[in-house]
Amino acid sequence: MKSRFFFTFFLTLLLMASIASAENAIKQLYFTKKTSLNYPATYTFRLSLWDSETEGNEAWSEEKPMRLSGATLKTYLGDVISLEAVDFSEQYWVQVERRKGDGTYVLIGERDMLEMVPYALWSATSSESVIPGSHTHSADEITSDTLDDTRFSAYSDLSSEGYLDDNANSDLLTRVQADGRYVNEGQSDSVSSAMIQTGAVTDSKITGPISSSKIDGTGLNADTLDGTDSSGFALTDHTHDIYADGRYVNEDQSDSISSAMIQTGAVTDSKITGPISSSKIDGIDLNADTLDGIDSTGYALTDHTHDIYVDLSTNQAVGGTKTFSDSVVSTVVTGTPPLQVASSTMVTNLNSEMVGGYAVADLDARYGQKPPAQNSRANTVTSVDSGGFVGLYTSIAIGSDGLPIISYYDATNFDLKVAKCGNPSCSSGNTMTTVDSGGQVGTYTSILMGTDELPIISYYDPTNGDLKVVKCGHASCSGSNTITTIDSAGDVGAYSSLTVGLDGLPVISYYDFGNGNLKVVKCGNPSCTAANTITTLDSTGDVGLHTSIALGTDGLPIISYYDLTGANLKVVKCGNPSCSSGNTVTALDSTGDVGSYTSITIGTDSFPLISYYDTTNANLKVVKCGNAACSAGNTITALDSTGDVGSYTSMSVSLDGFPVISYYDGTNFDLKIVRCGNTACTSGNTVATVDSGGFAGTYTSITIGTDGLPIVSFYDGSNGDLKVAKCGNTFCLNNWGRR
Repeated sequence: MKSRFFFTFFLTLLLMASIASAENAIKQLYFTKKTSLNYPATYTFRLSLWDSETEGNEAWSEEKPMRLSGATLKTYLGDVISLEAVDFSEQYWVQVERRKGDGTYVLIGERDMLEMVPYALWSATSSESVIPGSHTHSADEITSDTLDDTRFSAYSDLSSEGYLDDNANSDLLTRVQADGRYVNEGQSDSVSSAMIQTGAVTDSKITGPISSSKIDGTGLNADTLDGTDSSGFALTDHTHDIYADGRYVNEDQSDSISSAMIQTGAVTDSKITGPISSSKIDGIDLNADTLDGIDSTGYALTDHTHDIYVDLSTNQAVGGTKTFSDSVVSTVVTGTPPLQVASSTMVTNLNSEMVGGYAVADLDARYGQKPPAQNSRANTVTSVDSGGFVGLYTSIAIGSDGLPIISYYDATNFDLKVAKCGNPSCSSGNTMTTVDSGGQVGTYTSILMGTDELPIISYYDPTNGDLKVVKCGHASCSGSNTITTIDSAGDVGAYSSLTVGLDGLPVISYYDFGNGNLKVVKCGNPSCTAANTITTLDSTGDVGLHTSIALGTDGLPIISYYDLTGANLKVVKCGNPSCSSGNTVTALDSTGDVGSYTSITIGTDSFPLISYYDTTNANLKVVKCGNAACSAGNTITALDSTGDVGSYTSMSVSLDGFPVISYYDGTNFDLKIVRCGNTACTSGNTVATVDSGGFAGTYTSITIGTDGLPIVSFYDGSNGDLKVAKCGNTFCLNNWGRR
């Protein structure tokens, strides 16, 4: 059975009298089951027994509130509604459901088989003689409903055997027809005319064609053959010409088509086989002015030259120097630059003052450019939100204004929150907004900027077990936000990860906890409010935890995730932009228990890189894929193996193409960052401890600021704060710098 739920049954027999009595029954069963629900918390559960693993009939149920103090649900079945009425000589399955806020129920995993033999301790009193094996019935015990053609031989003389009572042998019906009808013994096996209903023989009942010998043509009216009068088919004194268009004409008709026979406008361009030679064209009245709208004198070669017009809308090679007296205007908005200079020599007369009408000195101020300067060498660590236990499940992105924005979970108020930074390092001017407070919401967040330059966030709603999305109405998500429930089929939405396709529509990977599957949703619009398409990508075992999604340079998503059943790191490369077909699943690392806390990004060579945690060896590892689908040529490297390191990983790529990874040091309770020494992280890597103040560094998320330096959001467990670390240099080494 495919399930990540671990269950245990302990049978408690509470006997009312002697164990040998038939009235003795099972009163309670001790039951445990592992869940993914948040704790400590109180939920209302409905527990029931069913006679089938799927569907079937419910034999017993009870509903009660229970408080989870850990991940495992522990309770007695039967302490609210007794189990005495349940017949435990039958096989049963236990079903667990959680009641949601709207009164509906969410299935917690699959039904679990009740594996026990409670009646092996006693047997019922044999008050009657019941002997298994053959037995007989008297004639008066057999009703007409109990006999069919499989119960007796059609050739048996039941009358002589005394089983027909007062019925005559002629009344015994015998099956003789293929259609299942019973006919009397005297009836013929053939179908007579009287047996065929009027109109029963239709065209579909006749196997054709019917030969001419079977057709009586007497009285057949030739006028009905095709609507043509029969005189036209008469053979007397003439023959028939047959035309290619299927018409029959009399012999005295001409084979040629006269003008009168051609309808006006019937001869179109497609009816003419060209080209028509010049000898067939009478050009006496042909006006040269009509050739292209230019007077024919423009084509004369006497005493003048010709201007050559260049069509800039097509790709054509034009030799020689061309002088334009008017402006060259381009309507290109995005994509290929409208004007490209492919000269290997200096363009000496290109006037920089013509670039947008600004001088070079003006461009510095206009576009925020400054002369090269030494970056600040020291890392900056800031507590962004300290209002309670806040800052779990963080995700960071850079807004269109160049300032970071962070989504995270407020564990004190059970809310989804957003922090908009007031400067590039988030050291001041920050604003916090509660985005969703409807119940316990906001875990497993993922934030990204939409094509409209406004944030969009995917997250998990633990109260209702749903995947949700909020589309922000402002750059800081401070108002006009739109919240949408994307998937509510069971307990879904944990480990969500978000990217945006080339079509501007979001794609979200997430975990289906109820079924143990990896799922993806392709949004139908930029806000994910309608026409969303949900697909199960991997259902082999319990898979889909710790998902991370990125968009390949081919426009197709690729997702890394953890296979709990196989304890493997896996990746799925989507076959189309919505991941609805043609997907390829590959196991990347299966050495020990590996693959949790994955983070995926795309390298400068268009091939993915994935950071993850090696649970067996407690190491941080990276796989550099050998192709766009990670199906071959992959390289695995352990980046940090000093102590228990590598959980809560997050990866990005610096402006120079070298990856940078944030992660948690579980031995020293520190936030660490590794800067790779090459694009594959195989050598020259630099490890830096960024925050060592107490219990800090879980739930990390990293990105690259507009200054090219890494910035990391993370959770400070010692103080319950959301914190941000801004690196002072590309290596994130405190106080490091070049001369």
